Amino acid sequence: MNVIIFGGTSAVASKVAYYFAINHDNVLISSRNFADGLALVNHLKLISGNQNINNFQFDALDYDYKKPMLSEMVKEYFEPDLVLIAYGTLTENKLIQNNLVKIRNELDINFFSIIGLCTEFASYFEQKKSGTIAVISSVAGDRARRSNYIYGTAKGAVSLYLQGLRGRLDSSGVKVITIKPGFIDTPMTYDLKKNFLYSSPDKIAKIIYKKLKLGQDIIYAPYFWKLIMLIIKIIPEKLFKKLNF
Repeated sequence: MNVIIFGGTSAVASKVAYYFAINHDNVLISSRNFADGLALVNHLKLISGNQNINNFQFDALDYDYKKPMLSEMVKEYFEPDLVLIAYGTLTENKLIQNNLVKIRNELDINFFSIIGLCTEFASYFEQKKSGTIAVISSVAGDRARRSNYIYGTAKGAVSLYLQGLRGRLDSSGVKVITIKPGFIDTPMTYDLKKNFLYSSPDKIAKIIYKKLKLGQDIIYAPYFWKLIMLIIKIIPEKLFKKLNF
């Protein structure tokens, strides 16, 4: 399988890349920091023995890259079978909620840039009549909480967009997969108080890797978050808005 991972140096995505690497798939790590991406590529080659792993520099906020980037990837490396979009930011709500510029930046990274990538790969796979687009969204997008509603807004928008894209591409034989992890103990959440609901990056990566192979439309990781969010979504708004979490 030919796999492109955007945001490949993140805690979860790098672990997913490892599982593809040891399975001897062709893997292209796309990251903003070329040096970090190259270090990961060299590490994966060493521990997996798979030399078909490469690095590609990518900036989520560079809106001019997309078509030339896709053409360059195909020309230089391979025609992708699977694209995993796995980057994002989680800025504390209180730091940005009164600053429209900062809010827009969060939405640009966590929503608009992802839509840009999906748009290009959707057209590409639709012409091929095969392929998979997988995006790491979040359970935070299932219902906005007062503590992170800007992040939740972006993730909710991504999930809703993917739902529509899934319907559009279904008849073309193209899979669109929404991945909704719960709490993960990563550098992005280092300053948050941890509890028993937090999972390690490796645990989440294993779930994602296995479920991607199955082609499931929506992946909750771990699965119990599907039940948790079902309960949260049915809480009446009158009560929910008073919950301090």
